[in-house]
Amino acid sequence: MAVAVTVCATSLLGQDFVWTQSSAPNTYWTCIASSSDGTKLAAGVDNSGTGGIYTSTDSGLTWTHTSGPNAYWGSIVSSSDGTILAAAANGGFIYTSANSGLTWTQTSAPSAYWSSIASSSDGTKLAAVYANTGGTGTSGAIYTSTDSGLTWTQTSAPSLYWFSIASSSDGTKLAAAVFGGDIYSSTNSGLTWTQTSAPNEHWYSIASSSDGTKLAAAVRSGGIYTSTNSGLTWTQTSAPNQDWQAITSSSDGTALAGAVFDGGGIYTSANSGQTWIETSAPNLDWYSIASSSD
Repeated sequence: MAVAVTVCATSLLGQDFVWTQSSAPNTYWTCIASSSDGTKLAAGVDNSGTGGIYTSTDSGLTWTHTSGPNAYWGSIVSSSDGTILAAAANGGFIYTSANSGLTWTQTSAPSAYWSSIASSSDGTKLAAVYANTGGTGTSGAIYTSTDSGLTWTQTSAPSLYWFSIASSSDGTKLAAAVFGGDIYSSTNSGLTWTQTSAPNEHWYSIASSSDGTKLAAAVRSGGIYTSTNSGLTWTQTSAPNQDWQAITSSSDGTALAGAVFDGGGIYTSANSGQTWIETSAPNLDWYSIASSSD
């Protein structure tokens, strides 16, 4: 099941994080996003829990249950200032908020098993992937929006079991990962896609630096790989083989953090993935992780 707490952390690069359980209620948290300064947070809940979306404007000290609908939220993303939010339901629709979560609007994106959503820093360009539309054996797609989610276009990406997507800060460079497949990249906001040299793996999460050159991708029941050239070549890092659930990156791609599912911990790297340390975060079923820009 999803982890039942949200945990906030502060750190000096290269040192262990100091972790504090926040005042967020005990429920089935599935996704979390952060503003670039780390003060504004937004988190989604599985609809078997309390449901809905919560926000914080004080780095997680206090939380507010927003008017976001009750859904199985698969992914949530934030603009750099925390004003524009987009949340994708796993087995539902994509919703956006232009006022830090105060009110929400259902977009025209189709109903699907949305697994991941990414945003440009200003929140105008969105990219979302789904693994399937329901049932087994049905392949997914990648959609993009250039107007903060008002309208959506299905891209030319092949129909695959898409599981995670990441974006550069300007929304031009995208990287999308297939569960049980490859990693693809786009340099024109999703208009065309190129299969990268990443190995065929059960990719679970991907993160990008703000310029889109540094990528980090995590394998479920495997390791973590990085690229320093927008996915042209990949290197397996020294991160241990784990049930990696989520990965996040600082804006310059130097600081990385990976969360492990199934009673695992949280690992960090201060040198773009060359070396990793297991932090003092408790061993839980971690579902999602987000970071400030630094």
